[in-house]
Amino acid sequence: MLLRFQQDVIALHPSTVVILAGTNDVAGNNGPASDEEIEANLLSMIELAQHHHIRVVLLTLVPAAHYPWADKVQPVPRIAALNTWIRAEAAREHLGLADVFPAMATPEGALLGDLGDDGVHPNPAGYAVIAKVLEPVLMGGQR
Repeated sequence: MLLRFQQDVIALHPSTVVILAGTNDVAGNNGPASDEEIEANLLSMIELAQHHHIRVVLLTLVPAAHYPWADKVQPVPRIAALNTWIRAEAAREHLGLADVFPAMATPEGALLGDLGDDGVHPNPAGYAVIAKVLEPVLMGGQR
C-alpha cells in the first residue's frame, strides 16, 4: 500500500483517506514483516497524507484467528498488538479512528462467522459493520 500511496491517494487529491492496513503483512503475504515494519509503513502513509493536507482516518485491523493460506501464522496476538498501536497513534496524532475490531471479533479474537466467509476477509455483512463504525467518524468530522 505504501508503494501505491502516491498514485492511489495523493494524486487523487482527496480530502480524507481511510487506512485499513496490516493484516496481509501479519500473514506474511510478501515475506516476513515485523510489527515495527508494519507500524513504520503506516506512519509513512500518515505523514504523506498529512503533508498533502489529507485528513487521515485509521481503522483497526479486522479480527482473524487463522489465515487459511498461512497455517503457521498465529495472528491473534499480533493483531491485538497492532490495534493497540493504531489506537494510540490515532490519539497521539489526533487522527480519526474507526475501531472496527470490537464489533467484529469473537472473545477469542476471531472474525465473527457471519461477517466473513474465510475467517479473514469481510463479506457484505462484515463491510456493513465496518460502514456502521466508520460513518460517524467520517460524517461527524471527528479527527
